[in-house]
Amino acid sequence: MIKKVFRNTVFIGLFTFVTLLIGGSLAAFTAPQNGTAQLFSAGTPAVPNKLQAGPLTANQMVLKWSDNADNESGYRIERSSDGEGFVQIAMVPADSTEYEDSRVEPNKNYTYRIRAFNRSGNSEYSSHVTTSSPDAIPAAVSNVQVIATEPTEIVVKWQDNSVNEKGFTIERKKKGETRFTEITKTAANITQYIDKTVSAESEYEYRISAFNALGRSVFSDVTGLTTGGDIPNPPTNLNVFAESPTRVMATWDDNAINEAGYEVERRADNEEDFSKLTTTPPDVVFFRDNTVEGARQYEYRVRAINTIGTSRRTDAYTIITPEEETVVSITAGESGYRIATPGENEILTKFSYTVTGEDADIIGIALQLSDEQSSVYDLVSQEITLHKENGTQIGSAIFDPETKTAFTKLEKGVFRIEQNNARTLTVRGIIADRGGEYNLPSGNLIRVDYDGDKTGEDGNHAIGVTSGKIINPIGNDTKSEGIRVMSAYPLVQYVPLKSNETILQAGTKRVLYKAKITAIGGGIAIHKTTFSISKETENGSGKTSEFALSVFQNPDFTIPDIVFNEGQNLGGIVNAGRCYNGTKDNKETPLLDSDGRNAKGSFENSVAIEVYPDLTACSKEPTVLVISKGQTRWFKVTATIGNIESGDKPQSIHTQMEGDSLYPEGGSIWRAGDVDLDNNDNFIWSPATLGKPKVIDKDFTNGFMVPGLSSMASETVTEQRETE
Repeated sequence: MIKKVFRNTVFIGLFTFVTLLIGGSLAAFTAPQNGTAQLFSAGTPAVPNKLQAGPLTANQMVLKWSDNADNESGYRIERSSDGEGFVQIAMVPADSTEYEDSRVEPNKNYTYRIRAFNRSGNSEYSSHVTTSSPDAIPAAVSNVQVIATEPTEIVVKWQDNSVNEKGFTIERKKKGETRFTEITKTAANITQYIDKTVSAESEYEYRISAFNALGRSVFSDVTGLTTGGDIPNPPTNLNVFAESPTRVMATWDDNAINEAGYEVERRADNEEDFSKLTTTPPDVVFFRDNTVEGARQYEYRVRAINTIGTSRRTDAYTIITPEEETVVSITAGESGYRIATPGENEILTKFSYTVTGEDADIIGIALQLSDEQSSVYDLVSQEITLHKENGTQIGSAIFDPETKTAFTKLEKGVFRIEQNNARTLTVRGIIADRGGEYNLPSGNLIRVDYDGDKTGEDGNHAIGVTSGKIINPIGNDTKSEGIRVMSAYPLVQYVPLKSNETILQAGTKRVLYKAKITAIGGGIAIHKTTFSISKETENGSGKTSEFALSVFQNPDFTIPDIVFNEGQNLGGIVNAGRCYNGTKDNKETPLLDSDGRNAKGSFENSVAIEVYPDLTACSKEPTVLVISKGQTRWFKVTATIGNIESGDKPQSIHTQMEGDSLYPEGGSIWRAGDVDLDNNDNFIWSPATLGKPKVIDKDFTNGFMVPGLSSMASETVTEQRETE
């Protein structure tokens, strides 16, 4: 409804302009003098709102909005790909509320805004709206070209028509083949590939497709050509290593059937260009260069030749010759004999490598079980592990039950030895339980050693770091002392005498020696102990009597052992002081001068007091002193001193607990009586006690390498004299 009308009419030529005030707004009519009047708004149109945008396809967006104006001439549509720089992309007529943008790219963000316009100007912009186009399978490539740049090289080129590819797949088919095979994938935006895997005088066809996460485009048209000439195929896998400081060996793979030979080229560290060393006959795949010098850098390369031309050269191979001959030598490491119980992770052996000439990587390691008693089943899973000096495990191996050998390879650099240095390798293994599926007995000796006879790539070998040469270590089999497996074993320790116990007095009962024994891993049974007793006198011979070994439950030697504490054994006395050397009366035992040790381990010209835990009489029957698992017993040797010879210096008596230097000749596990007949019979014990003073007489052994026994200290008691 027009509430107010203001009219102002002006006649100019053929047109009449009438100005009206309509509803408070200016409007105008224009018309020819003899025509129909037209009305136009004098104000800008209202702002459109509720702008929305979304994808129709990967290449098409649709925009929708609300038309709030009744005087617009149309709408201007603007777009930005970064949210800042807008560009007008379209104008649509009045009353439009929708527009399709068909100029978008897949997988991109777009921001839109619109505004209305008429003759009075533009409205304000609508609010912005941002949306993303979905990804799409990339467009196919076109214009594929193939060019033979060499008889064994083809360059493939193509036109990239997509903006969203992840890369391109190249497929090839050789004449006579029924299907295409993928030969490579390239990255995005690549438009060329050099195929160096073709043969001379061969026909090839190529096709290419673009791909992304949604799939791949259709393949291009197939394009092909035939390679030309009879140039031989190039050699591959060039390898160069120094055989000595003045000799280098080069080897390669022969891939040609028509070569006249191979040209070998070299460049020294003081030369700018390569020069030809030699041309080998056809089918020869090595060359030995005897013209090098030690401690120099050289580069080598090789190509095939014939009358048509030359193949492509191999990549250059660089080598530094050693300053001196490379030698890897092997020596046994320190891995002393030990007794171990099941479940323990033990050091089985150690051996050391020494390297001269250049740094070397130890690669192959061959081991063997070198004792008839050794069983692969004495180790859990028949496995050993290899360790560096700091304990880090670097490898493992499994023993073959038939050959009793094991072999493993280490990676390059894992165990590297620097030139003119040495390193030690430690071999460990977990001791298997006794009995079980393989009926493993106590007493088995596990002796693992380096197998010096096995060398080469399937045996012990190293590789020179500089030369690349395979080096066989110099050295024989090692001889470790081994691990004796016992279900339990004694730990023997010396206990020093108190100061008042070291005084020698005639006519008194004196303490001569103290020790303690602990049962490790299980209960043990002791059948015999031996003590060497000698004295220092200047003339004549003294007398001692009633030697006795007593056993106690506490370190103060005040609580006797339960078994040996009644009747003649009252006070813990093991043998009631009646016997030495098993059956001889010891009531008046002469002590001669001491002068070193004999082969048996006792003092020369001394008395070996052999003590058996016999409850009733002097006997060699296998009665035992039982010590339960984890318990300790304390032992004390006493004797009555009969007389002391006079002399210029105080007299002394020396006592020491004796071990054994070797196993019994009949084996490590034997009958107690048989062990007692051996030259090594000073300490007889068993790991199987059944908790009784008597045990089954089949599992005894001697004191060879019983922990602590071989290093027991000597004790001395000395006469005290007043000084003048």
